[in-house]
Amino acid sequence: MSNDKIGFGVLAHDDEGFVVGGSYGFRVENM
Repeated sequence: MSNDKIGFGVLAHDDEGFVVGGSYGFRVENM
């Protein structure tokens, strides 16, 4: 869960990608 989120969330984490990271993380989890 954290591993996938960190990969795609790292970029969004820079600014305010909390919402973006969550959206992308959810999709990765489904895969």
